[in-house]
Amino acid sequence: MPTADSFTALGRGNGFPLCLEKVDVSGYDRWTTLGGVSKESPSPTDAKISTSLVNAMKLYWNLYSVKGTCSVSGSNNVETISASVDEVVANFNTVDGLKPNERVCVSGVPGTEDFETDEDLGSLGNLHIAKAQLSIGIEFAFMRFYDGETTDEDNFIGYGFESFNGDPFVPGAGESAAFMNFTASARYGDTDDRIGNDAGAYDCIGSVVEEEDTDWTYSYVTISGIPFVRATFNYFQGSPPEPTREATIDSIDFYTY
Repeated sequence: MPTADSFTALGRGNGFPLCLEKVDVSGYDRWTTLGGVSKESPSPTDAKISTSLVNAMKLYWNLYSVKGTCSVSGSNNVETISASVDEVVANFNTVDGLKPNERVCVSGVPGTEDFETDEDLGSLGNLHIAKAQLSIGIEFAFMRFYDGETTDEDNFIGYGFESFNGDPFVPGAGESAAFMNFTASARYGDTDDRIGNDAGAYDCIGSVVEEEDTDWTYSYVTISGIPFVRATFNYFQGSPPEPTREATIDSIDFYTY
């Protein structure tokens, strides 16, 4: 893990250099704070609220990278193509990245669309695609979560990520997108229809899913000590041979001091 220079940030009196929006998560299908208060375990404690702020601070100030197991390989009975990627470094939409002390000056949402991609187009170009990608989503935004009306501070339960793109969705094999705040995807497309194969594996983590999709599998997971909502999807359609694919977010790395 990289080492950062120590610094002091006064912020807005909340630990962040910006004011956070409030959201009532009580109507969402699945949610968790970064401290582990969730729809299935909704009783907050001072300790869990404090932990959610500590984890939000780690993710905002000290996030360095996301690591995963992300690979795909497939054949159209003429050629085999494959791709793999194992880490994406957060750069907060700057060329050289924002180190922790440089994030003091961020105003508004610290937007990111950071992704690391490996792609194999084969001899048919865009008609035969294997693509592996790790992503950190746009609008890397933190919010104050409430289990009920946001005007009543007694409903405050801790901090979490803003819902990203509403709900997870599946783009085409060649499309680049993050579906939740962190996403691993491995996709294969035989779009020349030589054997008509289309396959993909997705692993997405964040804090909320507004409306669950029956095609996806949802769970609560702790990664690198931080609670998240996980959404996964794995599909295949077409004829043998079936492409191999794996997409899993394994860990989150942070700057140390």
